[in-house]
Parts: sequence; structure tokens; C-alpha cells
Amino acid sequence: MHLSRPAAFVAGVTTLALTLLSAGDPAVADDSALEPHHTFTMAINAATGSVASPAAGADIPNVDSTKSTIRKYYNAGAGTLPDGTPASNGIANKDSSPYVTEVEGIEQNLLDSLRSTARPGQVVVFDADDTLLWNYDFEDAATNFVFDPAKQQPWVDNGWFPAVPGMVDTVEEILSRGYGLYVITGRPASQEDATIANLTDDGYVDGQGDPIFDNDNVFTKYNTAAEKPDYIAECTPAGSRCTTVQYKAQTREHIEDSTSSTIVANVGDQWSDLWGGYADRSVKIPNPTYFLASPDLANAPASDAAMVPPSTYTMLPDGSSGLTEPGDHIPNIDLVRSEVRAYYGAGPGTLPDGTPVSNGIANKSASPYISEMTDSTATWADQVGTECADAVTAHDDAAADLADAQATLADAQDTLAADQATLQSARTSLDTAKAQLDAAKKRLAQADTPKERQRARKAVHHWRHVVAHRQLAVDAAREQVAADRADVADAQAAVDAITVPDLPAAVFDADDTTLWTYDMEDGDMKFVFNPTRQNTWVTNKWFPAVPGMVDVVKAADAAGCTIIGLTGRGTSQQAATIANLFEVGYVDGGGDPLFLASNYFTKPPFAETPPYIDCSVDGNPASCSTIEYKSQTRKHVEQDLGLDIVANFGDQFSDLKGGFADATYKLPNPTYYLP
Repeated sequence: MHLSRPAAFVAGVTTLALTLLSAGDPAVADDSALEPHHTFTMAINAATGSVASPAAGADIPNVDSTKSTIRKYYNAGAGTLPDGTPASNGIANKDSSPYVTEVEGIEQNLLDSLRSTARPGQVVVFDADDTLLWNYDFEDAATNFVFDPAKQQPWVDNGWFPAVPGMVDTVEEILSRGYGLYVITGRPASQEDATIANLTDDGYVDGQGDPIFDNDNVFTKYNTAAEKPDYIAECTPAGSRCTTVQYKAQTREHIEDSTSSTIVANVGDQWSDLWGGYADRSVKIPNPTYFLASPDLANAPASDAAMVPPSTYTMLPDGSSGLTEPGDHIPNIDLVRSEVRAYYGAGPGTLPDGTPVSNGIANKSASPYISEMTDSTATWADQVGTECADAVTAHDDAAADLADAQATLADAQDTLAADQATLQSARTSLDTAKAQLDAAKKRLAQADTPKERQRARKAVHHWRHVVAHRQLAVDAAREQVAADRADVADAQAAVDAITVPDLPAAVFDADDTTLWTYDMEDGDMKFVFNPTRQNTWVTNKWFPAVPGMVDVVKAADAAGCTIIGLTGRGTSQQAATIANLFEVGYVDGGGDPLFLASNYFTKPPFAETPPYIDCSVDGNPASCSTIEYKSQTRKHVEQDLGLDIVANFGDQFSDLKGGFADATYKLPNPTYYLP
């Protein structure tokens, strides 16, 4: 049994990060090395929205952490959607947030850059969504960052989008200075009237209360390629509705040419709103909630090269960096998903129930993820096999040494017992001789005749000789018993000096450690966890094995480790989980299951928490955290079941924290984060 965890092994890392823990309560163990990366480099192609995958999954911003960071930035929380639906999260704070502060600063900078009185023909162009109309509540609370045009349409029709903070005042100020105003939005022409109504309802009106934006100065994107206006000449592919940049840049060109005006500022939340020229200045409104990619124009100005997303990001796993990082320095959720899909080689395919999906099915043969797992698991199988075998050998050798020492002790104890019996017999014989001597002396004292005295003297002499001889025997026996006692003490010390280590065990999490959930997380759920769908996958045993992990578990078993399952899945899913593991190949050399119900721990309902788990360790006794549940279950395995956990495998850092394992093995998983 060990409270310490001296080594941490991370997928794709060949050197070992040694982490020494406290030998006391594991709740105060040093888990500082078990933390996600805080800085990330993303190779973003802004024209396509693709992000090249790094070799290691740990170098990809985690999807859940990205969402948490975005929510911190918008100070999002519980609230109510415009249709009255309550939302547990995803409603932006309309008054105070890092986003509000940053946007209001950008608006002020825009105003500062404009003349107090416009020159003739000077105009400012705005995008609509997340430039004039604020989409955050729709993007997060209504769709959880998964765009759904069917859900968007009611928001458009009903004018549910509020104004971007401070933008109404900004637009009115620009108008009062004499600038012309235009909107160029990627919304289709079918949504133009509703968009204008939404803008008017949000307060985009002039001093007389008349709408600032109308059908004359709002450009929406033609519904079909056949409706493309003649002023959009560059359009690829031929016969399409054109790219975003082609549509917006050539529309700006059309505004300037048809009205003899100059666009002095072009304001948008997407880089594709700004590319292509035909504006003296571009103003970027931060937006990490979605990314609309588009190739630039063939003859784009050189200045467009500077208008690209950052390539490096700082992000803390709990999302708190959203309080300090500028909005465009928060990893964009669409780009993060793109990078994750590149890592898993994800694309179109079919779910296990036969449902076709356009994306989100991992490549099962080749991907950066598979490459990383293939390399890591080959190393891990050797490491764990060695750890288990060495632990078994250490146990067996110590057990044999202990048996030999106990046998020597037993022999010494037997010898002591025999010699103690000899000593007792010698003492009895001596006492008898002394009694005879005393009797002879008494007869001598009572003798009346010379003959009686002579006979008595002979008897006294004889028994004195016998007593002396028997005293020597007692002394010799006493010395032997003393020597025997020393031998017993030495033998007992030898026994006490031997500690037989516990037999080894290896602990394995389930999801994305032994069973691969990617197709469910992305192809089915689009990274929005749905417990009902998850239960369907569990019940039907649809999860494949994590690449390479069958060999790792088999290596641990073959080397003598007891295989322990420890998952956050509920107790009701235990049987199906074990059956899934069996079906995808977690079997021993005889074809028997490696994971057994007796050694497979699932998380019980809170009311049924077993006595070996204390849910108050983290200061919140009302619930049991993952770390509390898993670390104390490992403690139970070691202290109550008498096993030594030599290896603990998990895809979440919370699977690994809290001690009670000699070594931890972290599998890559950028798809979700469980603190």
C-alpha cells in the first residue's frame, strides 16, 4: 500500500515527470504536476477554418474548458430565453463582463478615430450578428455553441437578438456626425425585413425615432446563386452563392462606386467580414463563440495578412482566464472543434444505430490520436508489465523469506521448549538430591551409634556428590535455555524485519481510457453531453476499445496484477460496461473477462455512498467530487482489500489526483473536462 505517487506518465511523453506526494493524508498530496497545459499554439487556416493537429492531444485546448472560458468572458449564467424557457447557463450578463468592457473600449476607439464631422461621402459599414445584434444567448443557452438554422429562424423572426452593448449609442453618435451607415450581413435576403425590424426594436433609430437601417442601406445575401447581383463578379465556385469575402468585399466596392462614397470604417466580428479591402479601416469586434471562414479575394490588399486570429493562447482549465484574456485571445470554439476533429481524423460516417452524420466519426485506422496512442500504449504495456511482474516477484520473494524466517523461528521455539523441559527436569532431579542430602544430614545428627554415624556420613557424602553433579546439570541446562532464548529473539527479529508487499493491482478508468467515446461525443452529441443518449450507448455496448489499451490491460494481467475498474459511470451501468469491455476484447489468455464485477467500481447514488468514502474532504459534504470518489476508492483497494496499486490509468486529471497509486498514466482527451 502506498499513499505516494512517485511517477506520472503522460501520453506522448517519453521522459518521466516525477511527483513526490505527502506520506500522510492524500488529500494534501502534491498533485501539482497533474494539470492540463495552460498555453496552446494553434496552426489556424483562417480561409478554411481548419486547424492542423499537433502530435499530442494535450496540446489542444479542451472543448469544455474553452466553453467555460467563453462563459467567464461573457459573465454568463442562469436566466431565461426570450420564449420563456429557463436556462441553467449561457445567458450573458448584459451590464457587466469582460466582453462588455472590451467592446465598449473598441467602440470608443472607433469614435475617437472618426472626425467629429464627416466629410461628404464618408460612410461606416457594420456587420449584423455580434456586431450590431448580440447573438450570445442564442449561441450558448439556446444551442450550446452548435449552430442550428431551425432554432435560429424563430430568433430572427421574433427579433429576439438584443443590441451589442454600447453599439446603439455608438451608431447614433456616428450618424449624428454626418456619416452614412450601411449593414452588410451574411443573413439571407429572406431574413432582411425581420433583421431590420430587430435593429429598430433594439433602438437603432435617429433623433426623430425613425429607423436608421432600412432596405436601402441593409445588404443581405441573396437566397440563391441565380439572384446574385451583377456587381459581384468574382465568385467561386462558379454557380455558387460566393464566399463570404467575395460577397462582402464586392458589396463594399459597390457601395463606394454606386454612391461615390468612401468607407472609412468597416466593423465586424469575423475576420471574413473585414477581408478584401474597400475600407480605410477595419474594426474587429471580439467573438470566440463561432468562426466563419472564407478564402480572401485573389487581389486582396496586403494588409489583410495582419488580420488573422492569434496563433498562441493562454487558457486555464477552469475557465478563469476568460476574466483576463481579450475575447479574440480566447480559443474560438469552432476552431477548437476543428483542431479536435483533425486530431481524431474525424469525418462523415454512420452512428451505431445507423444514423448518418456529416462529421464527428473518428478514423479508426490512422490519425494523430491513433499514432499517439500506439506509441504510448506500446511503452506503457512494457512499463506496466514490468511493474506488475516486479511487484509479484517482490511479494513472492518476501513471502518465501518470511516463510523461511518463520520456520527458523519455529525451530528455535521448539528447541527452547525442549531445553526448558530439560532444565525443569534437571531442577526436579536436583531438588530430589537436595532432599536426600537433607535427610542424610538429619540421620547423621540423630545417629546414636558409631555404626549408624558411619552409615549416615557415607550417605551425606554420596548425596553431596549427587547434588553437586546435578547442580552442574541445572547450570548447563540454564545456560542452554538462555542461549535458546537469544536464538528465538534473533529469529523473531528476522521475522519482524521482513515486510511482504501487497500483491499488485492496476486501476483503469472506463470512458476514453478503456472504452472510446469519441463518436458519441462528437458524431452523436456534437460535444454537448446528453445523459439519455449516453445511456443508450452504454446499454447497447456501442463503444469500441481505446486504441492500444487492450494490450496494456492484458500485459498487466499476464504479469500478475489484479485488474481494477474505477469509473464515474453509475452503478446501474456496471453490468453493461463490463459486457462492453468483454465484447471489445478485454479478455485473458483463456478468453475470460479481465474486468469482473467484484473488482469493478461504479459511482453509487449519493445516498448510497459506501462508508469508505468521505464526501466532505473538499469542504462540500452535499456531493461527492470525482477526486473524492476515486481517490478514496483507491485507498479502499489498498487498505481494505490489501492490494498495491502500481498503476492508475485515466483520461481526466481527476481520475489520477489524490494519491494511492505508485504511478499515474494520463491518456489524451481534449473532448471534455471533468474537474
